[in-house]
Amino acid sequence: MADESSIVYHRPHGMICTIWGLMCTGERRNQTAGARRCASHLRQQPPISTCHSCLTQPNRRVKINRTQRGMQEGAGMMRIALLPRYWAASLKHGLSLLMICILGSLLVLTGCKGDKKGSSSEALATVTDTTTTEGDDPEVSPPSPATPPETTLASTPASLTNSSMATFAFQGEPADVSFECRLDGADWTSCTSPKVYAGLADGAHTFAVRAVAADGAVDPSPASHTWTIDTIAPQTVLDSAPLSFTFATSVTFSFSAADANGFECALGDAPYAYSACSSPMSYANLTTGGRTFAVRAFDAAGNLDATPVLHPFTIATTSSFAVSSIAAGRDHACAIQSDGTLWCWGRSSYLGLGTTSDRDSPTQVGTADTWRYIAAGGHHTCATQADNTLWCWGSNYYGQLGLGDNSIRYAPTQVSPSVSWGQVAAGNDHSCALTVNGRLSCWGKNTTGQLGLGDTTNRNLPTPVTTDTWRLLSGGEGHTCAIRSDGTLWCWGLNSSGRLGLGDTASRTVPTQVSNATDWITVAAGNSHTCGIRESGTLWCWGYNGSGQLGTGDNTNRLSPQQVGSLATWTAVAAGNNHTCAIQEPGTLWCWGGNYSGELGQPDNKLRNTPTQVGTDSDWSTVSTRNQFVCAKRRNGSLWCWGLNSFGQLGLGDQSRRLAPTLTNDNVSWSRLRPGGDRTCAIATSGQLWCWGRNDSHELGLGDTEHRPSPTLVTAAASWLDMASGASHSCAVRADGTLWCWGYDDYGELGLGTVGEAAIPTQVGSDNDWLQVTTFDTHTCARKTNDSLWCWGNNSDGQLGLGDTNNRDVPTQIGTELAWKSVHTGQNHTCALKNDGSLWCWGYNSNGQLGVSDTTSRDTPTRVGLMNDWSGLDTGSNHTCASKTDGSLWCWGFNGDGQLGTGDTSDQNAPTRVGTDTDWAHITAGSDHTCARKSDGALWCWGRNDEGQLGLEDKTRRESPVRVGPANDWGDVEAGYEHTCALRQDTSLWCWGDNAFGQLGTGFDPRTPNPVIFP
Repeated sequence: MADESSIVYHRPHGMICTIWGLMCTGERRNQTAGARRCASHLRQQPPISTCHSCLTQPNRRVKINRTQRGMQEGAGMMRIALLPRYWAASLKHGLSLLMICILGSLLVLTGCKGDKKGSSSEALATVTDTTTTEGDDPEVSPPSPATPPETTLASTPASLTNSSMATFAFQGEPADVSFECRLDGADWTSCTSPKVYAGLADGAHTFAVRAVAADGAVDPSPASHTWTIDTIAPQTVLDSAPLSFTFATSVTFSFSAADANGFECALGDAPYAYSACSSPMSYANLTTGGRTFAVRAFDAAGNLDATPVLHPFTIATTSSFAVSSIAAGRDHACAIQSDGTLWCWGRSSYLGLGTTSDRDSPTQVGTADTWRYIAAGGHHTCATQADNTLWCWGSNYYGQLGLGDNSIRYAPTQVSPSVSWGQVAAGNDHSCALTVNGRLSCWGKNTTGQLGLGDTTNRNLPTPVTTDTWRLLSGGEGHTCAIRSDGTLWCWGLNSSGRLGLGDTASRTVPTQVSNATDWITVAAGNSHTCGIRESGTLWCWGYNGSGQLGTGDNTNRLSPQQVGSLATWTAVAAGNNHTCAIQEPGTLWCWGGNYSGELGQPDNKLRNTPTQVGTDSDWSTVSTRNQFVCAKRRNGSLWCWGLNSFGQLGLGDQSRRLAPTLTNDNVSWSRLRPGGDRTCAIATSGQLWCWGRNDSHELGLGDTEHRPSPTLVTAAASWLDMASGASHSCAVRADGTLWCWGYDDYGELGLGTVGEAAIPTQVGSDNDWLQVTTFDTHTCARKTNDSLWCWGNNSDGQLGLGDTNNRDVPTQIGTELAWKSVHTGQNHTCALKNDGSLWCWGYNSNGQLGVSDTTSRDTPTRVGLMNDWSGLDTGSNHTCASKTDGSLWCWGFNGDGQLGTGDTSDQNAPTRVGTDTDWAHITAGSDHTCARKSDGALWCWGRNDEGQLGLEDKTRRESPVRVGPANDWGDVEAGYEHTCALRQDTSLWCWGDNAFGQLGTGFDPRTPNPVIFP
């Protein structure tokens, strides 16, 4: 390749080619390659034939000299300037060359006319050829098309992703190219690498990019990538699970989810430790106690179900109160345990305990363990044993005990020892029983013919009723119904309101058939109405309907059986005073009718005239009712009662009614406790929430204002994660991340957007990302899973941290930081820890409780010191205590009762160290006292002690930490206003201090720790 200095200019030829180039300017405007070759001949002066071929054969291959390329822009003007010089040189050659020029011109013009795509500026471009010798024809390389730029994708999103953002990196060849991009077939637009798209919709997308050369040439084959976005997480469904209360130590769960690529499971308590699993998932050799199974699905795009399915369940010990049959009387109830023992509770005269004392919890009747069937009447009880003997006790005014007299019995007394008895039924004041061969006998009150003997004379001994064979019977207040062995139904006795189902209101003194049906399988006689179930699974009721107890959607009496709804899935029914309860497959419980004492199991006292489900459980097996309370058994044998409890007939350790099914006589393992005000609430290991104590503002969330001296279940939900008790309100977080509050609401502390009261747990907003909640008096704060902090309620001293003193009735975020680790509220101040270990306080500060070295209140978070080594925190009424990562303990604020533990009663407005120990593990602050647990499990308390809240067997205040007993197995400890509760390592719950409203749930000396008596 020759450089510019070696080129010999053949001026005549050059002149001719210059003219030819100008002549072809309009003809070859876009012929880039041909123009470049023509420009080459301006410098190298080839023969005319070569110059002609350059113009007429644009596909001939040439090589562009880099130096000469820069001359292209001004090539046209330069050639014009050189024309005179070329003409002068040409004349020297004479006329011989003129002919050659003319001939060459004709040839060139012919070539120009054959190609119309040249460009003057490109035609005059300079190129380099290999010819350097004057007079010789140059060697021209074979023609070839120009090479287009190429595009390559360096990185792309995965072909399936759950991200709505996509980033593409790309490169081109040669390196100086630019790029054009487009998405999903849109127009090409200029772009650079990397190219980022955000907010893309779910579905398939295609990205394309092409390189563009400096001369405008583009890559004819753009690089492209197609991918799919899927941001919708699968929804996990729990198909089968063990009962929420079971005796089995091996359990299996089945689950599914549409579009799932796999599952993660966990068994334990929150936070859950998930691991890969598949359905069915089984666990074996589990220990007793409560736990939660959690499962969540994920798909191929990586989406994870954000709302895992949670199934709390409890494995009970064999000593738990598991029953095989139950009976509810007028003011008492009895149950036979799975071990054959008989237990009764409620009004004294009917219990068979040999005394006249009422019992508010199950008490064993005698020592026999062979009881088989139990029946509770209005004022008496009868039961059979495995040897087919019949025993009765209680009131005997009408001879209903069948003992041949009218004397009351306080203990079980055998009836007709010579007869082998099977089933027994008790009406209000009469009794009926079947012998083992199906013969029916009745005795007791007979004023309305309820004995079926053809008269109205009372009997005090069993008297046979016909010679037919019977298989099931039920006694009401003044009537009796029974099913014969052929499936027909017969009733007799009082018939006001049509309770006999005979189409009229005339009483009968002998059994009379009800309808022509022959497929009755069960019957229940209530106070003034009757219900029965047929083999088809349909439910029928008739009689009095003033409270909607027939379930027909109205209050009209029925004189003959009327079907309840259209379902054919009923399996059991019980008729009470003015209400009815029944069980449907697969085990759901439904009640309707009168609800004067909470007997329908609903959070109110409203009547229902159609079946209404009680809770959400589906493992009920037996239900019994008579007056205004109900007891029901679940398949695991656990016994639950609710409604009227004036004589302790619910067996819960008190005389307070319940509006929801409440577990009777069982031990509960506790996982978290939150005493506050004059009450206590705790979360069991099963996830259930229980509260007890003061309740005059609905702060227990039980739908009423009755105080509770023992733990009472708050709703049937078993999924609570955290809770807090304020002065007269409570708030709790469920495992699904929803927040619920209830009780008094004078300042908006419930966060419901209004001011008033909520009698039962009410959801706060619709967010489901709450993690922690805290309250002490009349304001509430909570933390979300993203570590944001929110407060609401009373803000008179800036305790909400919002920069003002205006109350809020809905959760309001404090700033925008997502850095809060924990938060605690005092009476009118708030303190919180950040993730970096710094401590911040705000609100009322007259006693220095903010720890900022003065007594000026703050309405925004203010940092306490400059250290980042705080690890634990709690706030009392007007004092604050916190621990550091080195195990040291610090307190500040009001110290009038020695609650700071500094050995005096002087207030402190900055953190002051408590002693020199470095093994403090947990701290809690009450109204004016403080307790803390050390790492060795020992418990220490100090401060005010006028109610025994320090647990030191006296009422003397302490100004320094004092150890509470010798035990070293204490776990979580929490202080209320003037009482304290703590968990031990065996999950038992202990409380001490003020017990004015039963907030201890113990019944023992309140000055020392005592185990909570669970009803």
